[in-house]
Amino acid sequence: MRLGKATMDLGFEATLDLLHHNVSFSAIFCDNDLIALGAMHALSQSGVSLLMDCPLTTIRQPIQRMGKMAVKMLIELIEEGALVQSPNEVVFSSELVVRKSCGMGQPILKNKA
Repeated sequence: MRLGKATMDLGFEATLDLLHHNVSFSAIFCDNDLIALGAMHALSQSGVSLLMDCPLTTIRQPIQRMGKMAVKMLIELIEEGALVQSPNEVVFSSELVVRKSCGMGQPILKNKA
C-alpha cells in the first residue's frame, strides 16, 4: 500500500517499487483511474505485457448525488454555522463494474526467487 497524492505519478512509482522488489502479484488495486493509468504505464515500460484494449474494472460512484449533498451541507454550514438538518457523515452506495481486466487468474509477475 502506498499513500500519497492520487496522481498518475503515484501509480507509476508504487508499481515500479513492486517490480524492483520482485513482489509477486496478479492484480493491482488503484484508488482511482489516474493511479491505474500510472500503474499501467510502469508495467508497460518495464516490459510487462498488458491487454491495452481491455477495459478496466472500476467502482461507479454517485458523483452527482455526492456533489449535491456536499453543496447542501456547505450552504447549511454557512447559513447556520453548524450542520443542523444534515448528518455529519453521509455514506453513498457504489457499484462494482466488472470488466475484462478482472479475473485473469494468472500472476502478472512471479517472484524471481
